[in-house]
Amino acid sequence: MSRVTATNFFNVTYKALVAAAAAFPTLLIKTYLVTYNLLSAAGWSFILYRTLSHLCALQSSQQAPVSLLAGLKTTPSPFLWIPSFIPANLVPLYQRACTTYDELRTTTASVQSAAVLEVLHVLLGLVRSSLATTTIQVASRLFSVWAITACFPSVRSSPSRLPPT
Repeated sequence: MSRVTATNFFNVTYKALVAAAAAFPTLLIKTYLVTYNLLSAAGWSFILYRTLSHLCALQSSQQAPVSLLAGLKTTPSPFLWIPSFIPANLVPLYQRACTTYDELRTTTASVQSAAVLEVLHVLLGLVRSSLATTTIQVASRLFSVWAITACFPSVRSSPSRLPPT
């Protein structure tokens, strides 16, 4: 058995402190990343909830149209093309689907814009991902949310505003 001396004790204690100090940033980083992912999931869950409540007319400000004519008055354009294959009882749902973007534009843009942090995570080395891949994915989603919807109003009223061919 080795004899415990004050020098040995302090060397062992110092090594333990160095190991604990080295593990602290890792724990802090993991905690941050888990928190970021939980907040991101909460944001997307909130968007899903708002989408479903808009489509199901659960929001108090949006009432389900009583008739087709009443529904046309609440749509952004009175020239909304309703495909013939949609049953009459689903027309109000289709009309609400065409206004989902107007209801969720700010929330979706905010939650999606937070994805810029993913690129920062790669740059700082917090995650092991390809910078090019992450940047392309985030940029394409931001381009879709900000540029495409701003330049092409017809995509905001998806599922469709295309006239019959």
